[in-house]
Amino acid sequence: MITLAALLQALLWGFGGAPIAAVLSGLVITLALAVSAAWVAGGSVETFRGPGLVLTLWSLGGVLVVSTLLVALPMVAPVIAAILPATLMTVAARRPWRDLGWIWRRAPLRTAVWLLLTIVICAAIWLLSVVLGLVGAGVVGAFAWWVLFGIVQLRLLRVWRGVLRRAH
Repeated sequence: MITLAALLQALLWGFGGAPIAAVLSGLVITLALAVSAAWVAGGSVETFRGPGLVLTLWSLGGVLVVSTLLVALPMVAPVIAAILPATLMTVAARRPWRDLGWIWRRAPLRTAVWLLLTIVICAAIWLLSVVLGLVGAGVVGAFAWWVLFGIVQLRLLRVWRGVLRRAH
């Protein structure tokens, strides 16, 4: 899905410019987050049932908040983006508030360390996207960013699934 998004974004750039590419990117990131969180929470292909409306809405809300912060308060955006994987994993497990409380009560140090590492990773991904935009990497740069985003996204969701499981 992420590879297809990279190709579509590159192709649509000439047919409407940045606004269409930005909206497409936001929708694809929303769907990628929701589908990935549902898949990781399910644990296997056999138990995957799709993201559902609630998880998709949480993903959309997260993307909108992070996107708004990237414009208004760019230094705060990676912090909010770092909170998103843990939140999406709890929503995917259909126990958002209870599970978030569990991970902080049962393993506060582990949760804080992973949260700090997630902030650093999100900031690095954000910085990479800025650098790729500044050097005019074009289609190849956009494609590389999307692939890297997909790998990092899945890895962070799996890490937070592990933190949730260890807290129970």
